[in-house]
Amino acid sequence: MKKWTVVLAFLALLTACQSQQEEKLTEKAHVQDMPQSENGITVTAEGEVYSTETEKVVVLVQNDSEEEFTMGTHLFLEKKIDGVWHEFPYDRDHFTEAAIAVLPGESSGVGVSMDELKNELTPGEYRGRISSLAAPFKVE
Repeated sequence: MKKWTVVLAFLALLTACQSQQEEKLTEKAHVQDMPQSENGITVTAEGEVYSTETEKVVVLVQNDSEEEFTMGTHLFLEKKIDGVWHEFPYDRDHFTEAAIAVLPGESSGVGVSMDELKNELTPGEYRGRISSLAAPFKVE
């Protein structure tokens, strides 16, 4: 009986921690439906599944169009909570927006280190947003 009490208490604590983190994600994403590919540009997460202990999330951009694709140097994360995408907050509120050019037929990657984020990753559905495209991935 004591084992079950300890296990149930642990699960309740774990659930409470995740709920508190999700409560911090109050800013809904401005665009809920984002394609993964458009006009010859495709974004994919380097890993389909990341651990909660991962140090960095990387999204790859493949340019199969005939034109140069220009994007920012920052990857923005969003988490799906109850069917709604929410912006994942960074430690800082503003960014210096440098640009990366991906030439036709080439690819490039953009990443975010976990120490740049206000919150830790918890299990769930995420997407990495670059421009108007989003690369889905999971955290387990």
